[in-house]
Amino acid sequence: MNTVLERFHEIGIIPVVVLDDVKDAVPLGKALVNGGLPAAEVTFRTAAAKDSIAAMRKECPDLLVGAGTVLSKEQVDQALEAGAQFIVSPGLDKEVVSYCIEKGVPVTPGCATASDVTAAYALGLDVVKFFPAEPAGGIKMIKALAAP
Repeated sequence: MNTVLERFHEIGIIPVVVLDDVKDAVPLGKALVNGGLPAAEVTFRTAAAKDSIAAMRKECPDLLVGAGTVLSKEQVDQALEAGAQFIVSPGLDKEVVSYCIEKGVPVTPGCATASDVTAAYALGLDVVKFFPAEPAGGIKMIKALAAP
């Protein structure tokens, strides 16, 4: 898991992408790599997500590819079958997080409260996604959560 988290840190920004057509996946992946931003969180909000992840992993070996908006263990399995290197969920679903940990795949749940962050830490996570950032207080909230 640490290798993926180290890459997150090195890259700095992980683009969240929504792909409605798999034909757009490889050109986008290549553009991200060529542009110096070799990462993509492909949301599972479209039917093209699984195939897009698989295409990016096959054709863009330097691209870190994960699945986002993952809401169930079934979607975790689909994402991993496609080659996803990490999982992101919009909220802290303990079942999904525990399943990812069992599978040995890095998982980053969305957390917006101190209780969410504490629960994620109790599950063994070191990293969470502050989501939804602006509605939850933005930078002021991040600073408040970081203090303790």
